[in-house]
Amino acid sequence: MIVEMRTYNYRPGTVALALDRIALGLPERSRLSPLGGLWQTEYGRLHQIVHIWPYAGLGEREAIRGRFAELRNWPARTGEWTESAETKIMHPAPFSPPLTPRRIGPIYEIRTDTFHSGKLNDIVAQWQRVFAGAPPSSFVGAWSTDLGPMSQWIHIWGYPAIDERPAALQQLDREPALALSFLKQEVAICRPADFSPLQ
Repeated sequence: MIVEMRTYNYRPGTVALALDRIALGLPERSRLSPLGGLWQTEYGRLHQIVHIWPYAGLGEREAIRGRFAELRNWPARTGEWTESAETKIMHPAPFSPPLTPRRIGPIYEIRTDTFHSGKLNDIVAQWQRVFAGAPPSSFVGAWSTDLGPMSQWIHIWGYPAIDERPAALQQLDREPALALSFLKQEVAICRPADFSPLQ
């Protein structure tokens, strides 16, 4: 199993236009494989849209992308507004749940932690110990990058309201040793698109 995260940075004032184009093409794209989730940023770097797509592996991803020529409205025609784009191929942590439609938002946090080289196994073990086999209900998943920016630990959380964030993360915040595994940490606070399977 892999997850592809695609992040698009759009020019100010064009995110709504881009979402309309994505919504237009999504029904035919989803016939090839399901969308995991799609958000637009509200805090952090603005004017971003983030997609995540699960695949069985790189072979399935390449086979599906090879069929894009069959589609009329996909890839979504947003290039005229795109300032930059980035793709990451990630592997899920052993305790990361499947990406299935859920309603746990509407506030989502995408955290990107850059870790010291060689520390991934330690991070996974620390998180397994903190969660004790039962991640909180606000936890969407955690993944490590394999292709794209290296040594990143990306985790996504959903909250009914932003003021519920501290309680959801208290298990992790009680473990100061976890933060010592990272070189830097970044956060984006997002809202799901109307058509996102994760709401």
